[in-house]
Amino acid sequence: MAETSIDVTALGHIATMGRRGRSSGAAGVTLSLIRGRACAMVIARAGQMQQLARRVQEAYGVALPEGPGCAGVAVMFVGIGYGQWLALRAGSDDGAAFEIELRAALAGCASVSDQSDARVALRAGGGRVRDMLAKLLPIDLDERAFPPGSAASSLLGHISATVVRSDQSPTFEILVSRSYAESLWRAMVAAGAEYGIDIV
Repeated sequence: MAETSIDVTALGHIATMGRRGRSSGAAGVTLSLIRGRACAMVIARAGQMQQLARRVQEAYGVALPEGPGCAGVAVMFVGIGYGQWLALRAGSDDGAAFEIELRAALAGCASVSDQSDARVALRAGGGRVRDMLAKLLPIDLDERAFPPGSAASSLLGHISATVVRSDQSPTFEILVSRSYAESLWRAMVAAGAEYGIDIV
């Protein structure tokens, strides 16, 4: 299933463009859905961690993160637990095809399952984004503690999610189970209302 169909059923009715919260002045936070990106779970098989890292490097030119962290652009690998990663392909919402590709590239050293229909991806940025997330997330997002290439699985409010910082801008990507996406979206909008939020 295409990720665009997930957006409609999970958040399409509330994630509409416009301003939320404080209406005067520039918005301190921007929120958006990340569309057109396939997602798969990759789990290393017993004794195959080194071989898996070699295969990922050969196939995608990516140094597989050994712990919490992210690496890659066109295909990003996000460490979410020991021997476990989310693989994200930009520019394609064909999760089934991405799963087949990964299975072929990582055959014998990893188990792969398409997660494109199971997770929703959000992007949060702006000058007050850290202040907004600090109300929900018990992790230090300061530049020194959470630089580009960082990732963490934690609770945002009461919802389990993965937070990723993949570039130099103060922007964070948040991956959440589809069934909790609306609750998380509403919590983030409430937390950022005092700063003004642009939905883009």
